[in-house]
Amino acid sequence: MAAIQVRGYSERGMINSICYEIRYSQNGPKLLQTFLGMCTFPHSRPTFENFNSATLLIEQSFSDFGDLDLLMLLEGTCTQAICLEAKVKTYDSDYWSLQKEWKTFTEAKNSDDRRSNLFTQLYRKMRLLKKVRNMDEEMAADAIAKRWSLGKNGVVRKAAHALAKNCSEAWMVALVPDTKANAHAFFHATLSTPPPGLPDWEYANFGYLTWEEFEAHCRTNAAEWPETLANFEFNRGQIFGLHEAAEPPPPRTVVTWNSPSGPLQVTIKNRHKHNTRVYLSDGTMQRVSNRDLEW
Repeated sequence: MAAIQVRGYSERGMINSICYEIRYSQNGPKLLQTFLGMCTFPHSRPTFENFNSATLLIEQSFSDFGDLDLLMLLEGTCTQAICLEAKVKTYDSDYWSLQKEWKTFTEAKNSDDRRSNLFTQLYRKMRLLKKVRNMDEEMAADAIAKRWSLGKNGVVRKAAHALAKNCSEAWMVALVPDTKANAHAFFHATLSTPPPGLPDWEYANFGYLTWEEFEAHCRTNAAEWPETLANFEFNRGQIFGLHEAAEPPPPRTVVTWNSPSGPLQVTIKNRHKHNTRVYLSDGTMQRVSNRDLEW
């Protein structure tokens, strides 16, 4: 056992672990390329293979545009910026889903509902990218905020200028505690209809990665990600769920039904302890055993 061990709590601890694993690995560029290559972009085809240097900014503030869990600036044959926002399940929560997060975003009753919402945070970065491409432009108020300013903090403005120089291509990544099947269904079908009053909404450059599949990769490649894997173990139960809840996830959630004819993606109508009613892709409804559902 190492004489000194460092572990970080929850999403910030995991982001720190990933970044420092990459920074101090002898194969850091390869690890970063692998991490980015695991992200799925349903509406675009970015490549992250041609960079020769990278800067990772953790929890960087951008004033009215919000803090960013991780900003990755890649330099090579072209400059690329990746804005990553991470969410975790938290230890006491039974379930976290993209559908619930989207519903809060689109049906918010007040500004507090949206404050820490994944899609609010991503939208703020859409506005940030527009701002840094024209620093002198005054941005109008919208449905999220009345004021959009980078302020006067020198470190914030330094980071904004670094982003401005490295965003000929820019991408958004959501690192989420949902299942890959649910994330796949959501990101392929849902993002095109945001709430009104968001003039800079653009989903073509959205991508996603689930904590569950990233941890599986770390386990398969433990020699490359030892500290990140150890930090997953330290945070067991805090980052993503293992679907141990007695009931399936909430209505409108996409899950997999292991039907007699093979796995099918279905949408939950209502749930009970032993059986759940689901909608099939053709709109018909079926009552199935919870034991035959995966989420």
